[in-house]
Amino acid sequence: ADQISMEEYLNPFTGEEIKKRKKK
Repeated sequence: ADQISMEEYLNPFTGEEIKKRKKK
């Protein structure tokens, strides 16, 4: 399971950071 909170997933700014993390 991804360690991503709903707030981070819905937040466009943190969403970009999440994409970078998942890309690594």
